[in-house]
Amino acid sequence: MNIDPEPRAALAEDQARRVLMVQAFETSAADDALWTAEDRAWASRLARQTAGADAAPAQLLAERARHA
Repeated sequence: MNIDPEPRAALAEDQARRVLMVQAFETSAADDALWTAEDRAWASRLARQTAGADAAPAQLLAERARHA
């Protein structure tokens, strides 16, 4: 039996919904996309600042989606 020594953080339903919505928006193939590379970088940078250095990857995703 393999036991993961580091449990993965789960997202709450509303956080997961927000992450998926942002992902769909970012991967849209529309020619007139409103979400630029600078916007993506801004959201990522702000998420790292607000989540803290010890944040789990799931928490970083949730923070990034919240800011986006």
